[in-house]
Amino acid sequence: MGKKFLSLVLLFAIIIPAIFPAESSGSEDGRYVTFTKYLPGGETETVKMFLPYSKDFSRAIAEKCAEMAREDKAIRQFLNDSGLKLYFIMSAGDGFHFAFPPSILKLSLWSISLSLFPSAIYCNYRGENAETDIIPIMPSGDSTTIYGSHRILTLGFIGVVGWDGLFSVSSSGFAGFTFFVWTSS
Repeated sequence: MGKKFLSLVLLFAIIIPAIFPAESSGSEDGRYVTFTKYLPGGETETVKMFLPYSKDFSRAIAEKCAEMAREDKAIRQFLNDSGLKLYFIMSAGDGFHFAFPPSILKLSLWSISLSLFPSAIYCNYRGENAETDIIPIMPSGDSTTIYGSHRILTLGFIGVVGWDGLFSVSSSGFAGFTFFVWTSS
């Protein structure tokens, strides 16, 4: 009985946001976009901001994410203290976007956050307007840019995503820092 109930709850948690996406409120001039900051330690902060429409709206979302990630004090402090291999990612396009924050695994009974699990971002872009920039920070190296349809997975993501909830199926983007990145064209 308990397993069936848990399965139904998980199913509704996935289906309801897909049917009623939260990030679609807007006008002909632009759209309100929900940005979620994935901070060190597993915390998240959500900010809703109006962005005017542009030629490549998903790219505008990703650029705003990059700006917010670079300006955040907690993220900058973490990067200064970290000596690990690190990449800066800025990614935008139409398709399926999935974000798994560690803060979703909170046990409210004991107020324990299972932040040992790294946050993960997965995107499956379709169309020629998708673009992902991967820039090695530590150690420095050659950057990579992927255009067109592709998939990307990051683990240990710290930065900003431009959609609300676990996933989105619209134009969107994200930017931030990660310890692991995988891509496929």
